[in-house]
Amino acid sequence: MLYALVVIYNKNCEESQSIQSLIKYKSNIKIIVFDNSSIINNNKTFCLKHNFIYYSLNKNMGLSKAYNYVIDKVEKNDSNYLMILDDDTVLTKEYIEETYKYVVKKEYDIILPIVKTNKIILSPSNIMHKCRVVKINNIDDINIKKITAINSGMVVKTSVYKIFKYNESLFLDYVDHDFMKKVRINNLYIKILKSEIFQNFSREEKVTSKNFKFRFNIYRKDFKKYCKENRNILFYYLSITKYIIVNLDKFLKR
Repeated sequence: MLYALVVIYNKNCEESQSIQSLIKYKSNIKIIVFDNSSIINNNKTFCLKHNFIYYSLNKNMGLSKAYNYVIDKVEKNDSNYLMILDDDTVLTKEYIEETYKYVVKKEYDIILPIVKTNKIILSPSNIMHKCRVVKINNIDDINIKKITAINSGMVVKTSVYKIFKYNESLFLDYVDHDFMKKVRINNLYIKILKSEIFQNFSREEKVTSKNFKFRFNIYRKDFKKYCKENRNILFYYLSITKYIIVNLDKFLKR
């Protein structure tokens, strides 16, 4: 069984590129929606209409807790896989078909697509000095011993979740890189697909000063926690200082 988990935040399911892609290509995928929204919407009705599994605790739980909540509901064995998706990922038919091919074979613990934005290869990438995510220009640049990846598009054999789940001390950022650290430590089998999918990347989008500061505060807390747990707090201070200087105009706006 292949499950697809889409975590929705403050939008209707109809607006989710991930859900629309799954509806288009869903085949035998069992779709699960975890609604992290803090606003009233019609998502439950939409999910019931489309025979999706729907969960909501009527507040924003953060990504890690949302993932773990659903994982606790799914049977964990070597036959089931869970596809993790943000609400704004554009899937392709090629990605679905290639994923199915490796799900059926059951050889790999982690299946990763090539995730692109308008400008870069966003995932997979390499992790350096435990905390620094280094983007690649070509998939051949991946060092499998240092590989990391974003959550969206990642497919995980559910038996992996018997060994470890997601770090609930991280709310939103670095949940994926923390998970991939555990993947590397446990020497799990990883397959990088040839298929490409598209991800909206917030750093490439124009945002208001208010939204930028709100998002920065979440990022700052998670990034600090992640660096501290990886014993590289100096990298946090250097990186966050550089980030503030580069984006100083956004911090000064009211």
